[in-house]
Amino acid sequence: MEERKDENLDTPSTELESNEARRQRLLGVENDSKIHDTSMEITKGNFFANLWYKHKWAVLITSFFVILGIALLASIIFKDRPDMRISYNGPFTIGDAEHHLLDRAFSELVNDYDGDGEKEITITQNTYKTAEEKKEEDRKYAQSRGEEFDENKAYSDDDISQVSNTLRMSEYNLTLIDKELYDKMKSNFCTISEILGENAEKYSDIMYGDCGIYLHKTAFAKSSKELQILPEDTIIAICKPAVFDKNIDDEIDFLKAILTYNSNEK
Repeated sequence: MEERKDENLDTPSTELESNEARRQRLLGVENDSKIHDTSMEITKGNFFANLWYKHKWAVLITSFFVILGIALLASIIFKDRPDMRISYNGPFTIGDAEHHLLDRAFSELVNDYDGDGEKEITITQNTYKTAEEKKEEDRKYAQSRGEEFDENKAYSDDDISQVSNTLRMSEYNLTLIDKELYDKMKSNFCTISEILGENAEKYSDIMYGDCGIYLHKTAFAKSSKELQILPEDTIIAICKPAVFDKNIDDEIDFLKAILTYNSNEK
């Protein structure tokens, strides 16, 4: 009698077979070496082979974003940091020419805080227009076109709120700011007495409120033609750090250099 051979002895039990493996077997490719799809084989250490074969696109996409995140984090940690960050917040627009003038003026007093042998300043701006300024612009525009202007049209100061929120979260602690915006967020600035101690009384005649200094009333601004491009009511102040442990010693040192500037010592 011919001995019957059990075909199942040479192949894994189909009871442990997944739907994907069964589909592949019925298509005649059950021996594809890329597939390790039974529960028994997975427990033998083929989990990652199955993960790559079944989910390679998910793995590739996830890996891409992980690498991108690491690269961005590294760029933040190791990027070159300027010796001083200054922000201007007000209605004045700083163009390329004005930016160059301000950079040149402030570079005179900035120290090489990072010790790289260069003085580098970063100046950013948050420009806004008040409700009255927006209304005046629209009035002039209507007049230029010979159109009637609606004097009762309502305007908002939403721009000011947006700028103040940006400034609160900014890492630019040394700020040039106009009086209207300063009044709206004066609780966010360091007081001059905190910065200068008893010496604060010496500058009471050029202070605005408890925290601001009129830039144009300082001896430094009076001797600098470059700084005259800024509006007359520009206030210089130091924001309280948005990050609790941020060191603002450099900003304080820079403000002191402005206040103690003597043109005769140049």
